[in-house]
Order: sequence, then structure tokens, then C-alpha cells
Amino acid sequence: MLKTKNINEKEIEEITNNIIELSKKALDSSRLIAHNLMPPVLEKFGLNAALEELSEEFERLKSVQVFYSNTINFSNFSNEVQLNIFRIIQELLNNSIRHGKATEIKISFDKKGSTNICQYSDNGIGFDMNNTLNQKGLGMKNIESRLIFINGKFEIKSSPNNGFHFLINF
Repeated sequence: MLKTKNINEKEIEEITNNIIELSKKALDSSRLIAHNLMPPVLEKFGLNAALEELSEEFERLKSVQVFYSNTINFSNFSNEVQLNIFRIIQELLNNSIRHGKATEIKISFDKKGSTNICQYSDNGIGFDMNNTLNQKGLGMKNIESRLIFINGKFEIKSSPNNGFHFLINF
């Protein structure tokens, strides 16, 4: 646009200001993307602290009660595994609010023998698991690919008006 013939001073200034504003927005977006790739609390304090903070954030910003408990020592897990577990829980929380209209969510991590277990449930509207319209969307496909990475298996239980239950063994 700046190379356009017969452009006046005012137009040059307006175009330049637009370029500067768009550059600032691109920089802000880049910072947000970098922050979301590895949340600082996860990197500095580990998965347990990150999940506690995520739970508090959802309570504060999304008007939902989140009950989180954990008996697993996540410090033995690689950063990649911790990030995948964090993203799985984050996606489940978003789905519970967006699709399930949940007001209460329970997340617990326990160890049984050599198996780590995560139980996730909400009091949302649930869904009919036999209805083909409720087949997996992009979020669930992302969860499945993250579970493959951590050698995890999952089980879903839901029915209309009975919430959503998600069990992970990893």
C-alpha cells in the first residue's frame, strides 16, 4: 500500500500506524502461543501445581466448582508426559463447560500398583453415547492422540442428564 502512486502524507501515516498496530498484535499473539506451549507454572513447579492453578483459574473465570486431588508424584514423569496430561485435563475442562454446561467437576489422580489412574467427572447434561451425532470431535481426537503418547487407555461413560465420566489408565 505504501508503494501506491500518488499517496499523500496523511495516507502514509495511516498506513504506517496500521502496520505498527498489526505488528504489535502479531507479537502479542506470538507471546501467547509460546506461553500456551509450556505454561510457566508447569515448567517451574510441575504438573500438580499446574493442575491446581488450572482448577483455580476455571473456578474464578468460568463459574464452575473444581475439586482436584492427587496422590501421584509427577516429578518422575518427563516434561512431555506432564504437558500431555495437562492438555488432556484442560480439554476435558473446556468440554465440560462448553458442551456439558457443568457446574461441578471432579478430577482425581491415584496410583494402583504400577498403574496411574485419573478419574474425571462432571455434573453436566451428559450425552447419548449411542447417538452418532455425538461422535468424536477434534478435541476428543486430540485427547486420544495425547493418550497414545503417554501409553494411556481411557473409558467414557455418559448418558443424558447424568454428566460425563472419563477414566484414564496410564
